[in-house]
Amino acid sequence: QPAWADIPSTEVSRSKYSELPEDGILLACFNQLYKMDPPVFQVWMNILKQNPHASLWLLKFPPVAVENIRKEAQRAGLEEGRVVFGHTLPKREYLERG
Repeated sequence: QPAWADIPSTEVSRSKYSELPEDGILLACFNQLYKMDPPVFQVWMNILKQNPHASLWLLKFPPVAVENIRKEAQRAGLEEGRVVFGHTLPKREYLERG
C-alpha cells in the first residue's frame, strides 16, 4: 500500500506555510539537495524565467546551501523571493503538503 493511501484528500492552503507567496503558480521540489545538480537546477531556472508569476518551493537545506541557491537564482536572472524554502515535516504532514 502506498505511503499516501491513508491520508484523506484535503485542500492545502498556502496560508498554512508562511514562506509561500500569496498568489501565482507554485512549483515544488522536495528532494534532498544532492539531487539538485546543476543541469536540474538550470531546468528549474528556465521554467521560472518563462513563467514570471511562478515560484519554486524547495526543502530548507543547511544555511550555506540556501544562500548558494539564492545566489545562483539571482545569477540566473530571477528576483529575490522566486525560490522559497520550507522546513522538513513529519511524514504525514509532508505527504499532505505535497
